[in-house]
Amino acid sequence: MAKLGVGGLAIVAAAGAGLGGRSGMGIANAYLKDIPDFNFVQVQKDTAGSNHNVIVINGLLSEQDAKRISEEKWGEVTEDWVTGLSDVHGDEAIWHLNWEAKNLVKFGRWITSARTGVAAKGIAGAVAVGSKQLAKKANAIGLTLTATEYLSNPWHSAMLNAEKTGALLAEAISRTEGQTFTLMGHSLGARVIFFALMALATKEQKYIKDVVLMGGAVGRDDLQSWLSAESAITGTLYNCHSANDGTLKFLYQTANLGLSKPAGLGPAVPIAFNVDCTDFISGHTVWKDNLPKVFARIEELAQKE
Repeated sequence: MAKLGVGGLAIVAAAGAGLGGRSGMGIANAYLKDIPDFNFVQVQKDTAGSNHNVIVINGLLSEQDAKRISEEKWGEVTEDWVTGLSDVHGDEAIWHLNWEAKNLVKFGRWITSARTGVAAKGIAGAVAVGSKQLAKKANAIGLTLTATEYLSNPWHSAMLNAEKTGALLAEAISRTEGQTFTLMGHSLGARVIFFALMALATKEQKYIKDVVLMGGAVGRDDLQSWLSAESAITGTLYNCHSANDGTLKFLYQTANLGLSKPAGLGPAVPIAFNVDCTDFISGHTVWKDNLPKVFARIEELAQKE
């Protein structure tokens, strides 16, 4: 697996020379310090002579994934993506964006514990030990919380870092030339993409063709945010959701004190192309195992439009 671009492909060069160059990049520099493992790895080469690229972003990782990442076995880390996308992007370059690996493994561990019954009371108990007190305080003072209280919640902290990663992703993409992109993300990876789109919406040039969010840890009701995100793309913004996603019910809504509902749990505002996958997505961790079904459902619904 290559860490450097081939031919004219400059994603990694943009991230390394552009972001890492530190020239006039005050905000990006600060974000790079917060996301030290931010990097792109090419996991499938382009065989079609195309300038179009697919970027995939994970939102949780297993213990085995962590070991593979430490050993730089990127092909094994992304095998589910590459295999699942073979029918729709089999001849295009696929890049994996690595970010927050340690924390994503922690989330994977919590979710696994919940699934096996160790945390039968729900993931909320494993993630937000102080959330009950936080919620009581919020109710008592009209949901006014200090920044310290918010940031002390691990899930909220990860969501904040996803936003920073999104800003870095947008900057890297905007520094490429002659390239277009499809972005796909799961869970917090979908959040990374959403905030990248909002950052790219401020750019004059459009780089993004299509976006696929799966089990997205991003609010679904803020019309202005979705309008902004959608304005950055030339194709379609797909929100793939499942009502069976217990992880989002607990993790996302606990961290947000119920103030917003996640897009991965139900339809987002109509600007999104909503794709209901409830009948075959049984939980938060099975999205990538079902990529062919997800794309078949997208195709099925698109033909009805």
